[in-house]
Amino acid sequence: MKIIRIIVLLLMIVSCKKENEQFFEFDKVVRYTIDRNFADTILFKAEKTKNDSLTKNIIFGWHRTKNLSGFVKDLDKSHYTSIDVDTTFNSKLSQIFKEGKITSDEVTTCDPIYRDILVFKSHGKITGVTQLCFDCSIANFFGTKGNTENFGNDNEFDKLRILFKVKDRVD
Repeated sequence: MKIIRIIVLLLMIVSCKKENEQFFEFDKVVRYTIDRNFADTILFKAEKTKNDSLTKNIIFGWHRTKNLSGFVKDLDKSHYTSIDVDTTFNSKLSQIFKEGKITSDEVTTCDPIYRDILVFKSHGKITGVTQLCFDCSIANFFGTKGNTENFGNDNEFDKLRILFKVKDRVD
């Protein structure tokens, strides 16, 4: 009977969700980005190559694969360029990409265009992907079991804009 109580207690402890849990475990982040003008050219191009179509599907958030590594392989085939994020930013990124408590009832009518994508890796293995639309302040997450619905309500996009030196949209 004592063993059953211990097992039940251990299961309860393991199943309890930590507050402010990180979305991804990572020791490296790769940022994929595409130039706004180049992206617009691809989107409105009459005749698209296979890579143009792949890039368009990723930009609009339509592209799906069976797993994260397949998505990243397709990113590498697309017109996005990749940059390794300086590991000195990892602690700041850990603070940004975690569950938040601040909720909002605000709804955007903006259609996201994902020109920035972050690939999170731990010991060389892809642990998660986040597509970011800085114009709409909308993110699309893959590979996390965390609750991402409050992401963006605690100025996460402003923090990312500063970190990555993203300029405001100029029309």
